[in-house]
Amino acid sequence: MKYFLPLKPSLDLAGGSLFRTMRGHKGKVYDLALTPDGTKAVSNSFDTPNDLFIRVWDIETGKQYHIMEDPYPHGTHKLAVTPDGKKIVSRWYNAIRIWDIETGKQYHSFDNAFGYKFLITPNSEKIISSDLSDPTIQIWDIKDKILLRSLKGHTDKINDLAVTHDGTRIISSSSDNTIRIWNNEDSPQILEFTNNVTSLAVTQDDKKLIFSLSDGTIKILDIITLKTIHTLKVNTSRIYSLVVTNDDTKLFSGSQDGTIRVWDIETGHLIYSINNYVVSNMITTFDNNKMISTSQHSKTIEVWDAHSGKCLYGLSGHTEQINVIAVTPDNKKLVSNSDDHTVKVWNLDDGSISFMSEGHTAKITALAITQDSKKTVSGSADNSILVWDNNTGILLNRLIGHTSWITALAVTPDGKKIVSGSLDNVIKVWDVDSGQELHDLKGHTDKITALAVTPDGKKFVSESDYGGIIKVWDVDSGQELHDLKGHTDKITALAVTPDGKNLVSGSGNELIMWDILTGKKTHLINRGHAFDIMITSDGTKLVSREFESIKIWDVKTWDLLTDIQVHTDFWPPDKSTASKVKRMLNKLEGHAIWITTCTITPDGKKIVSASSDNIIRVWNMNTGKLLNSLNGHTDKITALAVTPDGTNIISISNDNTIKLWNIKNENPIDQFTTDHSISVCKVANDGKTVVAGDDSGSLHFLRLQE
Repeated sequence: MKYFLPLKPSLDLAGGSLFRTMRGHKGKVYDLALTPDGTKAVSNSFDTPNDLFIRVWDIETGKQYHIMEDPYPHGTHKLAVTPDGKKIVSRWYNAIRIWDIETGKQYHSFDNAFGYKFLITPNSEKIISSDLSDPTIQIWDIKDKILLRSLKGHTDKINDLAVTHDGTRIISSSSDNTIRIWNNEDSPQILEFTNNVTSLAVTQDDKKLIFSLSDGTIKILDIITLKTIHTLKVNTSRIYSLVVTNDDTKLFSGSQDGTIRVWDIETGHLIYSINNYVVSNMITTFDNNKMISTSQHSKTIEVWDAHSGKCLYGLSGHTEQINVIAVTPDNKKLVSNSDDHTVKVWNLDDGSISFMSEGHTAKITALAITQDSKKTVSGSADNSILVWDNNTGILLNRLIGHTSWITALAVTPDGKKIVSGSLDNVIKVWDVDSGQELHDLKGHTDKITALAVTPDGKKFVSESDYGGIIKVWDVDSGQELHDLKGHTDKITALAVTPDGKNLVSGSGNELIMWDILTGKKTHLINRGHAFDIMITSDGTKLVSREFESIKIWDVKTWDLLTDIQVHTDFWPPDKSTASKVKRMLNKLEGHAIWITTCTITPDGKKIVSASSDNIIRVWNMNTGKLLNSLNGHTDKITALAVTPDGTNIISISNDNTIKLWNIKNENPIDQFTTDHSISVCKVANDGKTVVAGDDSGSLHFLRLQE
């Protein structure tokens, strides 16, 4: 099954590295866990006031695998994935529940289990849990689904739990001012202190135990002899976060005084401090090169150089407090969740940060893709035209010359020249490789609204907003060949026939066919107001989209073959105009409200249309009969495209999604969600490259993968 794979991070404003936003939760997202292979993320939230939902996501594609529901509104909402990646463990009210990650089915529930704090042994066989209300530690067997043991000895609440990486020791700290180290026997080794033990950590080699006391002291002990190796004391501020790098060389501590301190574990020396930062989350990458953190109540994430303490960059995109962060084992992606109901995936590759910073700074207003699918040309409200490499997402050229918004773009079939139109009423012709401006054409007196290049690449046609004028130009010389006058109203659509000999234009209540070579009018039809015109690849049929209908015409005879209309129960609301709809011939009712966009399949056998009813419909070109209705968008659909093989539809909507459909199925097979309204979308001839632009100026390069 196909899915969208983003080529580069593109989901935030210039300078960021947001790879994907996963939406679906309807409440704040409490916890987050990743599978050990870094391919899946697990998150939870109250999607209804009394029901907590767990969702499993594919990090690469954003696809949602499972939704697990449990109607318990109380307790902590902790999640973990077993080290073998096969099960999810969650804490619900007074139970610990286990779920199969592949099926989404509940595997078992340990009822009346402690679960305020819990951890899973490295062999994925046991769960160790504790609670605020009872100083007992419970050990549960996942396979046999039984309570194995209860460890008693602490006389006050358990503050933290740890297990050695070889799974032989459980370590617990308590408000009774003790640490207990439990082996297989019920009699633990006990360390007593004059202050509460607040946090625990064990080095990867299981040789050192690190813990903090409520007086601001950190101690590093030999885990076998329990002898103190180092005592790290800076002030009396409570320490509530300890992180050890995977190579056991550095310790990161966060304290209430707003300082992150980095220590050399071997020597006990302070390496550096990060001041004025009250840490909420703190992790390190698996390669030990970066430390990633969030501060209390923050909406942003900071990425630091773990060796120097220099802040490399910040990640902005969440609109509410961030709750949990996690990094994938390959060190390439960071996953975060937030009170804003979303899970976000960020790209941590160093080179990605500059990708969008060299792009547009305002809404994308026009797109064109070269016929060889290698380059994309984008135009923007920032007055610039950019040329991109579709394989890498790298910016190749920046074309500057227009003094207002870019409104139309076209590329010659050989991919060597770009034709651009603008609100400045000017048409420009550019060399794709050098970026040189070849022609500056000022024949129109209003903004340029459409451009089309003939199939031989020798001529192009332009249309301006008002005046009913179309011009034909020579691409190489820039000479104006014809001034096509005949429309009496604003021109709203045009198309060149596949043989390049004729042009069809629409305005007001008329369609006109022109001979491009002579500039003469060959046909005039006073019927309908076309906003889109499409001609089948064999040149025999023309499809025109109006607000209230789709008409199919025979290009040779100009007979109206079929008229697909909006349902008269919904449109028009004005009864005085309803009779006009009913008088039209070959009426086939379809959409319930205005038709917003339309396209045809490359083989010319099907029409795909969409409307403000949020539904996509597929029609038989020859009979006009409805073949399929596609439901999934929650707002008006604004553009459609069909892949060259005719099997997939791509749609964009005001619901900020790009959806992928199989033309024969009713439900979408994948979607890509943006943070801004999508303004334009194109599919390349290779059938794999999809490029979309949004209102923020971001370009989204997507691959159709299987």
